[in-house]
Amino acid sequence: MTLDETEISEWTVDAVLHYARLKAAENRRVFESVESEILGGMSTLLTDRDRACVMQMLKELIFEVVSAIQNQLPVATDTHDLEDETLKSLSINRSMEVFECLFSNRPLCGSALIEEAVMQLCITSAEQIVKRGGDKLRLRGSDPEQDLLALLPGLPPNSSIRHRVQNVQPSDTGRRDPFNNPVLYLKELNPQMRFSLVWRVAAAFEWCLARHTDDVITSVDTALEQAAANLLENTDSGGPGVSALVETELHDVESIDPRTYAAILRTGDFKMFEALIAHATGIEVALIRRLLFEDGGVGVLVLSKVLNLDESDIEFISDVATAASGHIFTPNSAEARTVLGPRNGISTDSANKVCAYWKRGTQYQRAIWEVRSAHNPLAM
Repeated sequence: MTLDETEISEWTVDAVLHYARLKAAENRRVFESVESEILGGMSTLLTDRDRACVMQMLKELIFEVVSAIQNQLPVATDTHDLEDETLKSLSINRSMEVFECLFSNRPLCGSALIEEAVMQLCITSAEQIVKRGGDKLRLRGSDPEQDLLALLPGLPPNSSIRHRVQNVQPSDTGRRDPFNNPVLYLKELNPQMRFSLVWRVAAAFEWCLARHTDDVITSVDTALEQAAANLLENTDSGGPGVSALVETELHDVESIDPRTYAAILRTGDFKMFEALIAHATGIEVALIRRLLFEDGGVGVLVLSKVLNLDESDIEFISDVATAASGHIFTPNSAEARTVLGPRNGISTDSANKVCAYWKRGTQYQRAIWEVRSAHNPLAM
C-alpha cells in the first residue's frame, strides 16, 4: 500500500512539517487533553512501573505512526539505508531523553515534553522524506537546514530541542538507549488503562493530521490505526467466535453471493449473518450490529448498497432488525421510505466511502469522537 507521487508532493511533506510547526495552543491542547484524562485521571492507579510503561507506549506509538507515513513513500531507499538508520537512532534517543524526565522533578509539564518529542520525530521524518524524495520533495527555501530551524519560532534560544536540531553529533548515534525495552509488558498493564491510552493518543494524531489535508488519505489513516492496534496485540483473547470461524472458512473466497445474507438470516442464525457481513465489509461485528438496529435505517441503506442486496432482501433484513428493536417495519413506515426510497440515488462509490470510515475499529472511532468533541463541541 503506497501513496502516489502527487499525494506525497502535495500532502505528505507539508503535513509532517505543519505538524511539527504546531507548537501553538491547539496542538498543546490535544496532548494536555490526553495527558489529563489518561494520566491525571488514573494517578492513583499508576505505579512507578506503570508510568514507565505508559511512557514506553507513547514513545512507540509516536515513532510507529511517523514511521508509517515515511515507509509508504514509493521511493527507492537502497542508497539511504545507513542515513535512515542513523536518523532513526537519533530520533529514538532524543525522544527517550524527553520521556525519561516526563514524570521526574524537572520543572517541565508532561504535555510540553510529549509535544517536544513529537516535534523532534516529525522534524526527523521531514529530513528523511526530503532525502528520499530528492528534488520532487524538497523543502521550501534554498537551505533545508534553515527551514528545519524555522519550524521552531516559538522556542527560546536555549531550548533543548532547538539545541539538538542545531547540534547533531555523529557520536550520538552510538549511544546505547537503556529504555529500548519496556519495563512492563502491555499484557501486564491494566486493560482499561491500556486501551484508553493507546486509542486516545492515536485519535490525537488523527485529529492533528486531518487538519492539514482536505481529503482523507485512507492509507495513512489505516496505518495509524494499525500502529495503535499493534500495541494492543498482546491483549488476551478468548476462543474463536463465529466471526473467527467465518474468516477461516471463507479465507480464500473472493466474493459472497448477495442472496446468501438474507438466506442465512432466514434460518435464524443471526450471529452467522453478522459475521458474514463483517467478513465482506471489513467492519467490526459490534458496529455491524449497531448499524443494523439503529433507527432510521441509514446503516441498512449503506450496507445494502455495498453488499448489492436486492429490494426484497433489504425489506426482510430491515423488518427483522427493526422488529427486534421494539417496533415493526411496515412498507409505509419512515424506515421503509429511508431505506428503499433513496437507495438508487446513492452511488456505490459514496457507500464505499462511508464504509471506509466504518472500517475503523470501534475503539479508534470512539477515541476520535472524544478528541474532536473536546476541541470543537459544537461541530459534533
